[in-house]
Amino acid sequence: MAYTLHFFILVVYAHILLLRHLARQPIQRQNQIKYVLFGMGIGYICGSTCFLAVYDIDFNPWPSLFTPLYGAFITYAILRYRLMDIKVVITRTGILAATYLVVLGLPFAVGGWGRVWLSTRLGESWWLVPVGLCTVLATIGPFAYAYLRNQVEARLLKEQRRYQQVLQHAARGMTRVRNVAKLARFIVCVISDAVRVEHASLFLLDQATHRYVMVASRGPKRFVLESRYAVEPDHALVQWLITHRRILSEEVLASAEAAAINQVLAGLRAVLLVPGYIEKDLVGWLALGKKLSGEGYSGDDLHAFSTLANEAAVAVENARSYEELQKAHDQLRITYDRLVDQERFVAAGQFATGLAHEIKNPLSAIKTFAEFLPEKYKDPDFRGTFFRIVQSEVDRINAIVKELSDFAKPAPLSLKSVRVSVVLKDTLALLSGQCLKLGVKVKPSFRENGTSVRADPQQLKQVFLNLFLNSLDAMPDGGSLEVATHVTGDRLTVSVQDTGCGVSEAHLPKLWDPFFTTKERGMGLGLSIVKGIIERHGGAIDLRSQEGQGTTVLVKLPVASS
Repeated sequence: MAYTLHFFILVVYAHILLLRHLARQPIQRQNQIKYVLFGMGIGYICGSTCFLAVYDIDFNPWPSLFTPLYGAFITYAILRYRLMDIKVVITRTGILAATYLVVLGLPFAVGGWGRVWLSTRLGESWWLVPVGLCTVLATIGPFAYAYLRNQVEARLLKEQRRYQQVLQHAARGMTRVRNVAKLARFIVCVISDAVRVEHASLFLLDQATHRYVMVASRGPKRFVLESRYAVEPDHALVQWLITHRRILSEEVLASAEAAAINQVLAGLRAVLLVPGYIEKDLVGWLALGKKLSGEGYSGDDLHAFSTLANEAAVAVENARSYEELQKAHDQLRITYDRLVDQERFVAAGQFATGLAHEIKNPLSAIKTFAEFLPEKYKDPDFRGTFFRIVQSEVDRINAIVKELSDFAKPAPLSLKSVRVSVVLKDTLALLSGQCLKLGVKVKPSFRENGTSVRADPQQLKQVFLNLFLNSLDAMPDGGSLEVATHVTGDRLTVSVQDTGCGVSEAHLPKLWDPFFTTKERGMGLGLSIVKGIIERHGGAIDLRSQEGQGTTVLVKLPVASS
């Protein structure tokens, strides 16, 4: 009796010591101690049935047969599921034990208690019944165990699997967030709300200070971001994460060199640090507090967190790259706007200079004649000359104003199907007399093959008239003007080539600029207007010239769809 009492006291005291030790351990060790407590409890309860006979208690100590079996189950559970909740281990062990108790126990029960009844009916073949039953049950047993285990675990781990699915969806969806601050808040909100932890805090590498800074925190015990909690890149914690490249749990605190890491974890009230990497670079980490339920983190949890952290690292780098590109774009836009404003000021200056120059000449002529008008008013020849000069110069000013109006506010397009060769022939007909007068030979060559374009015929005529006049101005002593068309793919090309004086290489880049001209007369708006008309038609224009050899202008227009 004394021995039994002494044994019982030792067992109870051992369990008390384990329970005290349990409260001071990390969550991982707490789960392992729970396994030990469960195994010891099963072992002592099953083994104690052997002592009942000593005290004249009539009880068959068959439960003691399961003592080593339960020890094997629990050992397997600790090795395989060392971070899984104890209730899952107990459930799996219970289901497995119950399944094979039926597989083995039922045939033995039938063979032991039903032997007499089976012998009277089957004779010496009675043993076939328990053997056949054992065979059937042994075949069904694994499937029954798998089915029951899945059903029970689906209920036990329903909440865990729910938030793991949420984390997986979040990992796939957060790459669409293009703002780092919003992305950081999204990550900690998803973890805090789905997993229900005391706090979820995100640290990211600050590229300006090269320190890991807390950028977001969420949960009942979240941190205030104004504290700017930061960790230096040479800190033991950062070096551990870079070296080991895995999740840091309280398990590391057991090592002797973990004092500095212990201090950070204690300050963060964190039981897990989940790092995120891009190749060899540590982008940041998630600091997670305890679950509000008091349960530990399972192996599936750690896998889900690790996946989320690495996806978050990629998303953060994408968001940073996008923000940098956006900043660069904004800066380029600001620079572009400044350049445009400068160009507008330059254009305004050129406009004012050109306008003043062009209007000054006719006004000077009118002023000169007006000054002599009081003295020579009675002279009919003078009056006739005066009226002719005034009308001519007013028409010249009116032409200048019209040219400026066409440049500043182009007329709207009136598109229709147009044969370009017809427009070219009509325009050349208008200039036939001037060509004869200057001794310019026109050489047309139209190869359109019935192709038409969608264009405004009047504005096209203005384009070609301007180009032809430029060519005639360049050939005051005669020459040749070749006008040709051909179709290439979906483009119709008009070529205007003269043998005039050409344009110097220094002037070529400026020909399309408003108010630039090499002529004595004119405002230099003709080619600018021509280019604007062609571009509004969806086409393009190009000019090639060599001084002393002539000029070629190529106009390309889109072919009308059939």
